[in-house]
Amino acid sequence: MKKAVNRRTRMESRSIQPVTIIEPEPRKLIEVARSFSFKLNLGNYESADFFCSQKAQCSPEQVNEVSRDLYEFCIDQTQQAIKDFKARRASKGTAGNGKKRYGNRSS
Repeated sequence: MKKAVNRRTRMESRSIQPVTIIEPEPRKLIEVARSFSFKLNLGNYESADFFCSQKAQCSPEQVNEVSRDLYEFCIDQTQQAIKDFKARRASKGTAGNGKKRYGNRSS
């Protein structure tokens, strides 16, 4: 006949070591935001404003490079928007000074 073993005392007799969880150090990220604004004088007390803003996260070692890239991106986007605006204005029949031309005036 088998001898009955008290499982509770068997488990209690084991030595349980505490588990130490080592968490990795969180990565330190820096958020960089750059923007560029341009005001185009249309004449006759009119102006058009153009603005671009962009942000990115990067490591501290890359801050200068990312900042420069974002700034160049904003300038390029703003310049493209200005070109598109001027082309749209030209196709709508406005002169370079912002005045619209309406037919011929006869005196």
